Amino acid sequence: MLKSLLKEEKIIVAPGTYDALSASIAKQAGFKTLYMTGFGV
Repeated sequence: MLKSLLKEEKIIVAPGTYDALSASIAKQAGFKTLYMTGFGV
């Protein structure tokens, strides 16, 4: 999925998420990508 987004040559906005709750909120807000640190996993 990320590969197809990169082929579009548009800016990819990936909000930082820290846990499942913030990831869920970002998804509900319509973001297609998320950023999460290794420590957050």
